[in-house]
Amino acid sequence: MNYREQFDQISTFLAPLKKMWENEILCLYPNDLDCFNTEWMRQLASLNEEELWQVDCHANYSVLKESEFAKWIETIQELSIIEQSQKNKTTDLPDWAFNKVKGKKRHEILILAEVFKKIQDAKPFSHLVDIGGGVGHLARIMAHYKGIECISLDINEEFQKFGTKRMEKYPRPSGAKEVSFITHDFTEELEGDLTKKIFSKDSFSLGLHTCGPLANRHIDCAIRNETRGLLNFGCCYNRLDPKTDINLSSHAQENGLRGLNHFSFTLATRGHSSMNFEDFKHKRRVKNYRYALHLFLHDEMGIKGLTPVGDSHQRDYWASFSSYAQKKLDGKEIKYDWSSDQFDEFYSSKETQETLDKLFYANIIRWQLGRILELYILLDRVLYIQEQGKTPQLLKFFDEELSPRNIGVLFTE
Repeated sequence: MNYREQFDQISTFLAPLKKMWENEILCLYPNDLDCFNTEWMRQLASLNEEELWQVDCHANYSVLKESEFAKWIETIQELSIIEQSQKNKTTDLPDWAFNKVKGKKRHEILILAEVFKKIQDAKPFSHLVDIGGGVGHLARIMAHYKGIECISLDINEEFQKFGTKRMEKYPRPSGAKEVSFITHDFTEELEGDLTKKIFSKDSFSLGLHTCGPLANRHIDCAIRNETRGLLNFGCCYNRLDPKTDINLSSHAQENGLRGLNHFSFTLATRGHSSMNFEDFKHKRRVKNYRYALHLFLHDEMGIKGLTPVGDSHQRDYWASFSSYAQKKLDGKEIKYDWSSDQFDEFYSSKETQETLDKLFYANIIRWQLGRILELYILLDRVLYIQEQGKTPQLLKFFDEELSPRNIGVLFTE
């Protein structure tokens, strides 16, 4: 696949949509919502709650029929095509091998076990480094059942002590290899002696859901130490610093997007996660309350701009709006003279409800850009690796329903 061409196509598509992805919806209220196509907003308004849910979580676009909106989404899907890694039949393991391992993690481990076994058979490496390995579930299964020596690397010594104790409880199958727990933050010592020993020339490393800039540090570490290869899965893009952690490749620096920020990275992080219908209804309720509070601050109190108010307990969003709003305003020490009845009347008014609907439809449209923004970030990393003389691949590994962050950056020597 020509990653540079795909990167350029995505950049070209996203550039004129900058107002959408560089701003949260509330940042655009009240004057800049015109960046959202009026006809698309009307189309969403014509859908029932279940149909809106299907569009919002990318489950079913047939309700949009042969519309320009549907064609726009189809373009996004075409630009977001990523090759599927070769699926190998996963080996059944005893249930007790996954004691206290959740379903998502079990799914990921079973797939990665076959991936690394295949790599080891084709291009042998001395050991696998599991970055952020925690209590060592993945390292234990790789070592015990796939015969791959592992180092479980983490900065949390308590996790590793617990993992070491648990390791002693599991029977070792014939041919099992060793697991070493090392407490080490390689991001603070990219070129230190311990880092070089862990990430030796014959090693292979895994970063499974490396948060924010940790993915970039993992890539740099593997390249600097000339390791046998790496497999990295990014996540928590909202932790990236737009000044240092994006547009890593020379090509992106010359031809990439400008204006990527915390809002863009948050969209890339959250815009591609599945949800059931109940989750969708709760999401809409949360946004309605947050949006209504913003309308009150902006229209009634003259407080412009976005006022961060933080998350609330789930039950707060299903109490009265007055209860939610007063709690938030009191927490921010914002003085007000409205009664509970006035807050509730404001929220339930026809004008407010119509505005809340408009904001929510705009959010659904914006939400469609989450995956393609994630791919922009990942393709930039791939181009950066290419510029270092490597031959990386960008592949889908996991079932999207179980593990939405399912795209890995892989290179082997």
